[in-house]
Amino acid sequence: MKFITPAILAAAGLVSALTQQCTGTALNEGGNWFCGAVKQILYEGLQEEDVPYSGPLAPLDEDLSVHVRGPFNLKEFAVYSLGSENKKRDNAPSPHAHARCHGHHHFHEQRKKKKKRADWVTATIDGKVVSWENSYCGGDDSGIFDNTWGNSLSYLNANGNGGSGSPKVLKDVYIPSNKEFAIFSADRCDESCGYSRVPEVAYKGFSGANKVFLFHFKMPLDGDRGFNGDMPALWALNARIPRTLQYGGCSCWTTSCGEVDIYEVLASGDTKCKSTFHLEKGAGSSDYFVRPVDKFIKVATVFDGRTSSVAIKELPDDFDLSSGLSDATVREWVESFVLAEKGSSLYQLPA
Repeated sequence: MKFITPAILAAAGLVSALTQQCTGTALNEGGNWFCGAVKQILYEGLQEEDVPYSGPLAPLDEDLSVHVRGPFNLKEFAVYSLGSENKKRDNAPSPHAHARCHGHHHFHEQRKKKKKRADWVTATIDGKVVSWENSYCGGDDSGIFDNTWGNSLSYLNANGNGGSGSPKVLKDVYIPSNKEFAIFSADRCDESCGYSRVPEVAYKGFSGANKVFLFHFKMPLDGDRGFNGDMPALWALNARIPRTLQYGGCSCWTTSCGEVDIYEVLASGDTKCKSTFHLEKGAGSSDYFVRPVDKFIKVATVFDGRTSSVAIKELPDDFDLSSGLSDATVREWVESFVLAEKGSSLYQLPA
């Protein structure tokens, strides 16, 4: 398995791979460190360890699912993989990219009324008592819900506000705070997927060490100060996690099978988005992206197995997600980070 043991270096000057730098003055806000706002971050260099995973970027070369938490508006999403013609694999919303609804909740209480689909939950988290309403999609025309494991994956309806009995094309809709959905490929699971809680809605994610996720989205402010309120996020998971149990202790997340936070707001109403790798040796740059509150932006996340690196890069407004993607363009995106241009940040590993 190849994990990252990071040290941050600003692209403005590479000194030592063990030296942590940032593009501004480091500030601790609520326990999270922030440096400066950038347009692109390159995570570079993966070190090998003798564990069952192998290959460039492992375990992130396994199939990944894409996840969104509101407030969020996803206008376009596309996935490209390296091939003879670098063909686009999926573009969503489309008939081939099935979004699946998953209510965001970390705790479950035993309930007598098992058919109830929404509960008001009170829990103690980090010493603070919080409450929120769970609206379950599992069991709503697809998937399942029970009071031990909560809701499973289920198909999301076209309006993004409930379950569906079959895959639907997600409309250009606003996803409110603390609501989530996930995107998988159109390929149904086989034995390679391992365990799936509900095989009927189990699909593969996007696999391979060389792949590109393209997003067109914004994260508007909504003023919600409830649980996970006004804390949008865009991330990728090893698809084994949501197929088993996204929020719980029995998936491979606990054994570091892979999560990449691409744009994540860590405090209600904040306008800074962090990126983080949750692996055996987790890592995350203290440089951040500016939350796209008022306008849509386009972002590429490049998994480049050839250089054992992952790049997150804001694209020009006129970039066409559906027009095709050449290998030369992808290489330029990754290699541009060494040019020490303003607004770039490099997160590099020791040799």
